[in-house]
Order: sequence, then C-alpha cells, then structure tokens
Amino acid sequence: MTSTLIPRLSISTHEFRAATGRAFAVATTSRALAAAILVCAVLAPSALAQKDKEKDTVHLRGDKVESGVIDDEEYAGLTLEGKGGAKKLFPWSEIVGIEYAGAAELSAAQSALSSGKFADAAAGFDAVLKTDKLRAPLKQEALFYLAVSNGKNGDEVGALAAYREFVETFPKGRYVRPAADHVVAALAGDGDFAGANTFLDKLADGSKTTAGFEAEVALLRGRVFEAQGKDKAADALAQYDGAAKVVGITAAAQAEISLGRGRALQLQGKRVDAETIFRALTTAENSGPVLAGAWNGIGEMLAEEGKSKRDSEKILDALYCHLRGVVQYRPLDGEATVEYERALAGSSTCFKFISELAQNPEQKRLYSERSREKMDQLRREFPSSPYLKN
Repeated sequence: MTSTLIPRLSISTHEFRAATGRAFAVATTSRALAAAILVCAVLAPSALAQKDKEKDTVHLRGDKVESGVIDDEEYAGLTLEGKGGAKKLFPWSEIVGIEYAGAAELSAAQSALSSGKFADAAAGFDAVLKTDKLRAPLKQEALFYLAVSNGKNGDEVGALAAYREFVETFPKGRYVRPAADHVVAALAGDGDFAGANTFLDKLADGSKTTAGFEAEVALLRGRVFEAQGKDKAADALAQYDGAAKVVGITAAAQAEISLGRGRALQLQGKRVDAETIFRALTTAENSGPVLAGAWNGIGEMLAEEGKSKRDSEKILDALYCHLRGVVQYRPLDGEATVEYERALAGSSTCFKFISELAQNPEQKRLYSERSREKMDQLRREFPSSPYLKN
C-alpha cells in the first residue's frame, strides 16, 4: 500500500506545525470556534449573584446577539429568558460566545487556567462554588473547570471526584458528556469495567429524557468494551452500530461513532475496512480528539506493518501520524484526552522501533532518547494512563 502522508521533516514541534500549517488551519476551524466559546464563556463584569437589571449576552452565528437571563444550559442547548419572560432554546452549534453577567471571579479563575496557573485556577473555581445563591449556569462552569484544573495540577483524585459530582448534579448539563468521558476513562483504565458500566447505567437513567443522549451512552459503553481487548471488539461494534440508529444524534456523535467502528474493526484485524473509515474522518472538519483518533489508527497499522517488514520509512510515516495527535490536535481544556495519550504512546513506540532499526549509532541514540522523552511526557501529564501499562 502506498503511503500518502505528510512530507519528510525533522521531529520538532515548530517545523511540524509549519509543514502542516495549511491543513492545521482548515481542520481546526471548528476547534477555534470551540475555544472561543470556552474563552468568551466567562467574560463578565462583577459579582456572581446576578442583579435584577444585569443581563447575559449570547453571541450567535451570523453576528447575531441575544440578551436576557440564561435560565439553563443543557446538553441540547442554552435556554435564554428574554423580554416578558419568554424563553428560547439556542442549540450549541449556533452559539459562538457567551458573556455572563456578574462573573468576575469565574473569569479570573478561567484566566488562571488558560495561563497554566492550575493551582490558582482550582482555588478560584472552588471559591466560586462556595458563593451563596450561585446561579446554575455558573455552577456548571465552575464545577467542570474545577475538575479540569485539578487534573492539570496532578490531582487525579480531586479531578475524578469533581467530574463525578458534575454528572450527579447536572445529568443533563452542558458538559455532562465530557465529564462522563473522564470518569469512564479512569475506571476502564484501572480495569474496573463493572464500575464503568454501573456508572453508565446511572448516567443513562439520569439523562433518559434528553434527546439523542442515548447515543452518547452507547459510545462510552463501546469504549469500555474496547478497553477489554480483541475478545470484546464485537460487543464494542454492536454498541457503535446501535448508537448510529438513535434519533437526534449530533454531528459530533456521528463522527465519534465512525471512529469507534474503525477502532473496533482494527481490533478485529479488519485493516482495510478500518483504514477506509479512518482516512474518511481525516478529510472532514471533525473535533481534535476524532482527528487524532483517526490518525492514531492509521499510525498503529503502519507501525505494525513497518515493524514486521523492518521498514523504517513506513514506521516514520506512522510516527508522523501519531505526532499529529501530539502537536496538531491536542485536546482543548475539558476534552477527552484518551487519543492524546494514545498519540504520545504511539509516537514513543515508533521512535523506539526506528532506533532499533537504525544503523548509525548517533541516530540510534537520538531516536531512543526521543522515545523516552515521549513516554516521560505521558507519565508526567497522565500518571495513571492505561498506555503506561502496555
């Protein structure tokens, strides 16, 4: 099979970004929009308790602006109470930014998180959560990003506890899916598959009236089966096939279903079918985790082929696939990190394979060091990653 990947280049972040700049700009349009939502979501002037005349502002596609009081933020969208008490639902796909009235403390905590001051961010979000009469939308923001901050600060126990609390408190909330992602990944990563399925049972029960969310639960069940290896690949595939039949699923969920099917087929050794799915995903404007997952799948298959044939060029192609997930499609704050972890582990493995095949002592040493660096990075950022156990 002929490889049609990116050109040969040295393994530096700067050069990788430069070489893939155009593809990066196109593929990350939707991610830039998501980032704008996260950044704009906490821009506001004063105290957390909303005053009678203060209004939230919702920025929509097409330069449209709506103002009023945000009544709720659920999986389906944002509900805004306007003039005369009339309420209107805006799907998340239509929203490009939110300005909450009276959210200075929340804004400060978000700024600390964006600046990499994770301990300060965690303390800030924790303080917001202790505010009297805190509005539900602001509580959602603070609780979810407390979990994110704890995780980035190395407090995995605190992060998992906050993600669990979020799902229990807001089973239909805006961030329920990413929060559930982290809980399931942690449980499955520890081999607690029964615990993961029990958690998903409760999640399904709490959100059973939410249109389309049944597909999200099936997606997570599929990941639990995948984590159990090849023998459960057929069960994972059944979950993804079932998710595809759910009425009202989002475009993002549809892409994740395709990615899950590709991974399950890959586990079953159906390489051609899996690669067809992966390559189709890489040509569409999908989320960073989906794009990283597709490139990871392609990279793993190329690396396997390259190792069996002792073909360092093919392994180098595989390396560039994984580096996309490390450099180009890094997850946004709060997004699932499993494909990023997989990309770090995959790039480390590829560096190791190339080192073993290298004849030049200096190249052998260089690639061996880079393999170790990527594994150290994985260990530092995700000390409980299941990819450290492989």
